[in-house]
Amino acid sequence: MSFLDGNDSLATGSTVDVESYDASTAPEKPSWRPHLETSLNSSSSDVTSRYVQLATIREDGTPACRTIVFRGFLLDSNVLYFVTDLRSDKVSDILTNPAGEIAWYFTGTREQFRIGARLQLVGPPPAAAGEG
Repeated sequence: MSFLDGNDSLATGSTVDVESYDASTAPEKPSWRPHLETSLNSSSSDVTSRYVQLATIREDGTPACRTIVFRGFLLDSNVLYFVTDLRSDKVSDILTNPAGEIAWYFTGTREQFRIGARLQLVGPPPAAAGEG
């Protein structure tokens, strides 16, 4: 699982357990949050409104872009929450270089959001994923 904090308020290049994430340490609502919430609410009947393009940087320095699904905000924070398979390339991309950006287009309202941030993995570390 990965998440994006548009405030760069989290440590980078490591994993964090969801249960231990302290939303109270996150900064106030960023300026983009109310606009994004309005767009999400306006587009709630459109299933594709939850599709986001995530760009990361591969180990060799080249960009990688893929579509992911927005799952909500992590706990009571400004952190955007996404789910991924630990075997996916984006996991190694994030561990190598946590810089990333999402591009999110809402067809109904014709709005686009681009949010750059440090990416953070949440959940068990990749090495522990197959353990017991």
